[in-house]
Amino acid sequence: MVGVEALIRWKHPIKGYISPAEFIPVAERTGQIIPISEWVLNQACKDIKELKHLGVSSVSVNFSPIQFYREDFIEKIAETLKNHAIEPGEITVEITENVLVHDTAHITELLQELRQLGLDVAIDDFGSGFASLRYLNMLPVNKLKIDRSFTGNIHQNAHNAAITRGILGMTTEMNIEVVAEGVETDEEYQYLREHKCDFMQGYLFCRPIPIKELIEWVQSRH
Repeated sequence: MVGVEALIRWKHPIKGYISPAEFIPVAERTGQIIPISEWVLNQACKDIKELKHLGVSSVSVNFSPIQFYREDFIEKIAETLKNHAIEPGEITVEITENVLVHDTAHITELLQELRQLGLDVAIDDFGSGFASLRYLNMLPVNKLKIDRSFTGNIHQNAHNAAITRGILGMTTEMNIEVVAEGVETDEEYQYLREHKCDFMQGYLFCRPIPIKELIEWVQSRH
């Protein structure tokens, strides 16, 4: 185990857990996604210090497209990283392909600045959005996460297998690390391992759990 992804959850006092698919779009429409995203990054920077002692070297944080259009975007990120003395590679920024559709030049420039701050940059859910392969040649990304729609049942679905093998072959030549999302069965794991996938993520390894439970889980595996 080398990394984790920071996922936010909302436990309502009456309604119980509310799905991110429900509250994140509302947060984006109301602008609350900005303070939420800042809180998540700050918490991830705190958690990485304890996780590193357990051999977990990085935490991935999802960035909202709205963040990229704030004038103080880079300044805020730099301040948070400095406050927590974050070292290069400890935090990975995950963006979806849809971020790239509008004003690619502007986004490319901001991603380059994030890389200069020591952050890794990953394209999340690759293949599920509208971006073309040419973005890989333009953007300063060093990680790519294959969408679970391509890894599901990969050992039996010839189309999924062909697409995934193509992505793996291409990214190897470009020195881009690949994470396969949504791995849930031993068969999927074995197929991806056989075809030299760098990293895998999914319920086969661990479901999303609170940080305290995660630390206990990692310690038990040691």
